[in-house]
Amino acid sequence: VATAKSVEDSTEVVKAWGISTGVSALGDWSSAPDYMGTIIPVSVAAVCGSLMNAMSAGRAGDSYSVVEVAVADGFGTMVGAFFGTPFGTSVYIGHPAYKKMDAGIVYSIVNCALFFIFGIFGVFALIAAIVPQQAVAPLILFVGMMSFAGTFSTVPTRHYPAVGVGLMPSLADWALTNGVNYSSVGN
Repeated sequence: VATAKSVEDSTEVVKAWGISTGVSALGDWSSAPDYMGTIIPVSVAAVCGSLMNAMSAGRAGDSYSVVEVAVADGFGTMVGAFFGTPFGTSVYIGHPAYKKMDAGIVYSIVNCALFFIFGIFGVFALIAAIVPQQAVAPLILFVGMMSFAGTFSTVPTRHYPAVGVGLMPSLADWALTNGVNYSSVGN
């Protein structure tokens, strides 16, 4: 729950932070092998996510070349890395929903501009202090359930067990990190 103190503390970081590059990270690569256990799975998940989202767009009637998707993601990831982000880009999830809303390139540009401005000025800390996690959790659950339903609608029935088993690592991670918290039940 947002408190006056947490909101006040978060306003201290709302200022012009400017833009920095990730060039300083290129100096010392001696610790890179220590992070390969994280880098490789995250990279594979990003590629798989992009391919699944491209397939989702195809189901909505907009087919995209897998090569075009991979090149666009790679270019976006390189631009992001230049500015210091460790995360790769990925094609938007939910293409069919955006198509139903008639959201096109303008939607993407506005989304990009807002995230850029929020990042430059540290507004995400203020939003995190004002909006409680309890308000965001149902939205995340809904998006997850819709993605889950979309997955089952695209695979043959004989692949259902593989989809279920494929979800186990994510569900286990969620349950162990923050999903199962009996101390907060009833509070």
